[in-house]
Amino acid sequence: MKNFAVTLICAAALCLCFPKKSDAAYLTALDLLTMCDSGEKARQETCASYIAGVIDYHRLIRSLGTAPTVDFCVPGKMKLEDVILHVTQYLKKQPQHDAFIASPAIALALYHYFPCKGGTRNASLQRK
Repeated sequence: MKNFAVTLICAAALCLCFPKKSDAAYLTALDLLTMCDSGEKARQETCASYIAGVIDYHRLIRSLGTAPTVDFCVPGKMKLEDVILHVTQYLKKQPQHDAFIASPAIALALYHYFPCKGGTRNASLQRK
């Protein structure tokens, strides 16, 4: 029991040695827009990956039968580069999203440009 208490105290002391960050780690819409508009390949790839991740997650929750609150239907044959252009165009026109988490702003941008018509699903989600 004594060894457990000593271990616990040492672990707590070790945790106090690491700096704490008060803000949650997330990407804001302005951060994303800055990356997307950057001339740096690595930052543009991060932008593309983030947007693709939002779309992939959206498709996953739809495939599980969960109805997303903000539902969009990106055409199955649309290139990611074109989707990124739509998202960045939307974010430039909607600065109220700048300080907030990027993923909901992306969903709203995609809903703006690609709303689902009559409950149809993305081509990639249709069962054959």
